[in-house]
Amino acid sequence: SLSLSIGSPTTMVLARFCRVFRPLLVVAVLVAVAIWSNPGQSAESFRFYVRQQQRPVGVLHRLQELAGLLEVSVWNGGVASLGFEGDRTFLGAFDSWIEVPNVRKMWKSGDIVWSQGRDPEAVFVVFLLVYLAWQLWPWPMGQHFIASSQNVRSGRLWCLLTAQISHQEVLHLMSNVFFMFATLPRAQAFLGRAELAGLYFLGGSLGTALSLVLSSLLLRGASFVECFGASSALFACLAYLLAQPSESRFRWAGYEFGEVSFLLLQLLVDACARAGGLRFLPTWKCDVIAHLGGFAAGWGYATWRRS
Repeated sequence: SLSLSIGSPTTMVLARFCRVFRPLLVVAVLVAVAIWSNPGQSAESFRFYVRQQQRPVGVLHRLQELAGLLEVSVWNGGVASLGFEGDRTFLGAFDSWIEVPNVRKMWKSGDIVWSQGRDPEAVFVVFLLVYLAWQLWPWPMGQHFIASSQNVRSGRLWCLLTAQISHQEVLHLMSNVFFMFATLPRAQAFLGRAELAGLYFLGGSLGTALSLVLSSLLLRGASFVECFGASSALFACLAYLLAQPSESRFRWAGYEFGEVSFLLLQLLVDACARAGGLRFLPTWKCDVIAHLGGFAAGWGYATWRRS
């Protein structure tokens, strides 16, 4: 066994090592996850994705390729891939394919509206832009993209909404990106764009507001509570799916999960975050109350909608 006292030379060396090499460890973890979940390991996986997109004309797509009328290829870059289908280009990363917009073609055709089928990719872009804004302007982001009692008392009520797309730590961001790609497409198939947006922001905001009220009462030492991240909103979407009569399947990091196993997976992610994760990695603290509140809001909405 190993016993270390606080302030001992060994502990101080370990702490210094963690501070110096923490960014490298974060990058190493992200690179490992990116390689593991790269969807462009083979051209067949990209072909399958494209044909799934074009159902029920996937057979026609295959015939066009066999006849030489359509060329499909993949460039695998290790951590990410590029897929090419005719004049369309796709970026593959973290078990997802995202079509790269052809701005020149869209401008000429006048079709500059993001199609509903690509809403999850649009949400990912928003998550990424907000995360980059955190790195550049942390002080104003803390005023407008964190739900806290201080911000609410100052009249910045929009922070309850903006907090649902706000991530300051890269591991927090990636965790919710996987969660989002697993739940949002199927939820959108049930609800459509407008209703899903309402459930996402309203369910997440209710969970966040519940946390602001109860955390200081139930959790010792939580006199100042800050809530941000997409988890409570995504738990609302997950609860809505679990409340449906038909069973849902979830794809997360390249693996298929049933309803119970996926819920247990998210609870495990929460538990790891709540424990602080590995000491040498920057981690976020899981807000259990906000997640339970979001889940209750999504389940309640599904029950009300059925009735």
